[in-house]
Amino acid sequence: MDELLELTDSTFDDEVIEQDEFLKLVYFYYPWLNACREDLEILDEFIDRFKERVQFFKINIDKCPRVSSRYFVRNEPTIIIFNKGEEAKRISGEINEEEVKIEIDDLIESLKKIKEESRKGIRDLTKKKTGRIKKNSQKISKKKGNKDVKQKRKSTMVRQKKNHRRR
Repeated sequence: MDELLELTDSTFDDEVIEQDEFLKLVYFYYPWLNACREDLEILDEFIDRFKERVQFFKINIDKCPRVSSRYFVRNEPTIIIFNKGEEAKRISGEINEEEVKIEIDDLIESLKKIKEESRKGIRDLTKKKTGRIKKNSQKISKKKGNKDVKQKRKSTMVRQKKNHRRR
């Protein structure tokens, strides 16, 4: 079984804020508080279930006061789920196992939808651009064709004038 990685004030930004591959679940706790110790066992189960999509961390509030105060952690324990370095969800107080599962599942589903929509948007943009390129190239070829016709007409007119003068 994997375990929650312990973060400090100095490692928090590198591990959570600057990395955006996964959702990050950060558990703020006091090691001497019974409720926090019980919650750590619940979170170990979450690691097994969500390890492919979520990275799990813990922060001892006593040892990391800067990060705790930066995110206004007032109730213990607190879970903050980060997405791309931004706080996406906060759960404070005693952990309800079902509530946390639902929140993580909802965030994962919403991220999937966002990725699908962005992929679809990129495909649509690509289709539009290739359609525009084809239309533009057709317009250009028509213009070139028109120029060629105009030049041919001019040259035949010039020849006709020269021939007319000779007579």
